[in-house]
Amino acid sequence: MILKWLLVAFFTNLIFINCYAQDTWAQKSDFPGQAREWAVYFSIGSVGYAGGGSFYDGTKSNYYNDFWQYNPALDKWTRKPNMGGSARVGGIGFTIGNKGFVCTGSSTGTDLWEYDTVKNVWMQRANFPGFPRSGCVAFSIGNKGFVGMGQAYSKKDSCFRDFYEYNPANDKWKKISDFPGVARWGAVGFSIGNKGYVGTGVDSSFYQYYNDFWEYDTMKDKWTQKSDIGVQTRKNAVGFNILNKGYIGFGFINNHGISNDLWEYDPSVDSWTQLSSCDASYTGFASIAFAIGKKAYVGWGLDFNGQYRNDLWEYSSLAAGIGKDKGKNNFEIFPNPNNGNFIMKSTYPLTSIEISDVEGKLLYRISDFNFNNSININFPLKNGIYFVKGISNEGISINKFIVTSQ
Repeated sequence: MILKWLLVAFFTNLIFINCYAQDTWAQKSDFPGQAREWAVYFSIGSVGYAGGGSFYDGTKSNYYNDFWQYNPALDKWTRKPNMGGSARVGGIGFTIGNKGFVCTGSSTGTDLWEYDTVKNVWMQRANFPGFPRSGCVAFSIGNKGFVGMGQAYSKKDSCFRDFYEYNPANDKWKKISDFPGVARWGAVGFSIGNKGYVGTGVDSSFYQYYNDFWEYDTMKDKWTQKSDIGVQTRKNAVGFNILNKGYIGFGFINNHGISNDLWEYDPSVDSWTQLSSCDASYTGFASIAFAIGKKAYVGWGLDFNGQYRNDLWEYSSLAAGIGKDKGKNNFEIFPNPNNGNFIMKSTYPLTSIEISDVEGKLLYRISDFNFNNSININFPLKNGIYFVKGISNEGISINKFIVTSQ
């Protein structure tokens, strides 16, 4: 009995990442169009969309309004009808239901266009009510879209804090509470559940970069500051949501140059965790990023050497492996977060537990042993995120817990 509990205590000092590909990057089919930066993007259902942007050929900037669909199941790009309006650079995109929307940008003013995926057509909608701008932030919650911040392209020293809500049901915009942080452009946003999130960016003088992070509550029309993103300030990052976790990375880090790192945000505990960086061959201002199911796709943009890119990278998240994998088995961890002392309560008695390090290397396994449904774990752990894989005769399950103090 003493040996049993010593073993249980020992293996909880490690992290598990199972044989399913998690926190990994894989290169996909290159974009067949002109490599570019400052594109717009969004995803609808099982496919992603991207278009617009600019390419500097050494003498002049070329602007685009072509539009493309990416199907991850086929790993294939397909040309779609050009976006409505003129060529769009530095605009934003968001999704409401099965419709995609693009607006703002440095060559289009305030026009808003809706893309109908069923009819495969574009329709102009009510103009964005704010001052014409580029480098905005956008996210969608339920059946509403939210757009704000950015920089006036006609007044380079002017950035904004204003935010607006768009309702496609009546094609109307409504002013909401201003972003409470410093006015800026090049920030990034996404939504998780019924909350919106915004962070990073740079002020109009280009002197101050930011890594602050804010949550918007639609019910209260209120902004609340949350934990800063990592340790570096940055602009032109990308962001997305996978399984109710937020992700921010890439962009230009102040005083450190272009980056290809990635950070995961857990809103349940207001904490950030650094994940695997993208392949070293792709380090730059990623221009597009959209999530589809349990994976995200990042690409295009400008790299560290000033070269325009047309490659696309698929990210498989840690969150994709959490929870029930197969069969009926599942277990809970509580309290969570904890200080290394917690209880694993399983639906069925566990027959084995496996632990691996963050790189996927198996460090410890206990097998052919019948644990009770409820197991006490008590071991001093460093602050961080940990994963435990429990196996029973009914299936496999993975859960995450967070240690916040010794």
